[in-house]
Amino acid sequence: MNLNVQARQSDGVTILEVEGRILVGDSSAHFHKVVRDQLQQGARKLLLLLRGVTYVDSAGVGELVGAYTAARSAGAELRLADLTPKVRDLMAMTNLNQVFDLNLTEESALKALRAGDKQ
Repeated sequence: MNLNVQARQSDGVTILEVEGRILVGDSSAHFHKVVRDQLQQGARKLLLLLRGVTYVDSAGVGELVGAYTAARSAGAELRLADLTPKVRDLMAMTNLNQVFDLNLTEESALKALRAGDKQ
């Protein structure tokens, strides 16, 4: 498998640190399972840290969109942060930067997710 996903909690936010390559096959299936498991366990604020992602193929893009859709369907919020330049370029090229809430840093994403609790 080309992908490792570690989950941790921070003040009501589920942080998934993703490392490796999100590709067709085992890695995209693993990513899919981890995100869906977190949503089924009640996560309503998800932060995907992508600083360790070195490559995303079309199946990986589909999984990111699927994670966003699954989160929205579950009434959850999903943000991406710490994108590598390669992944950030991919988001711009596919216009997904218009769909996802992209944050430059983990800290700014956490602040934005927590701000929703105060509204």
